[in-house]
Amino acid sequence: IMLSSSLHFGSQRLKSEAIAEVIALLSCSSIKQHNQTQLLFFANDEQRLFHLNNTGDVLGAIETLLSWDLLSVQSNFKILDDYLLQQQKSMVFIVGDFYQSNDYSLIAHKHQVNAIMVRDILEENPSFSAELDLVNAENGSNITANMSKGLASKYQKKLHNQDDKLFSHFEKHGINTGKLYTSDNAFVKLSQILR
Repeated sequence: IMLSSSLHFGSQRLKSEAIAEVIALLSCSSIKQHNQTQLLFFANDEQRLFHLNNTGDVLGAIETLLSWDLLSVQSNFKILDDYLLQQQKSMVFIVGDFYQSNDYSLIAHKHQVNAIMVRDILEENPSFSAELDLVNAENGSNITANMSKGLASKYQKKLHNQDDKLFSHFEKHGINTGKLYTSDNAFVKLSQILR
């Protein structure tokens, strides 16, 4: 799980809560199939590893996620990249909102990678016009912005272009990917993504 302060957002529910449901579904399915299952949280300059052998372990990991102070977290892809390159070949699920541009090619060369993008529909389609005070949760800086239809359209276009590049990168390196919104039924959506 790629933790970041941006996971502390959601119009239906927090992205971190949707990720907790993804963890529960993937982990319990893996445990039921008697796979060796590990869950890692990557944030700042640290990682937390959980060996998941039963549902109690899964619940403990989810409690850790839901109690994490995400507003103080910065994502650190290098730690994820370094860690996975040292591991034996595995099936890997990388879960996050994927707002940072990173190169997953080396990880994909070594592992079978699935990228689960968790987003909120309001992030991709801001459907309001208002003056907003925006705070960068990673460094505390803030700006005041007038979110007009024009600015919202410019933001959507930039995000769409960034996502197109990311999905092209994933496709080029054989990474299975899918997007899950906070308003989605996680079980149904994961079933479609992992088909």
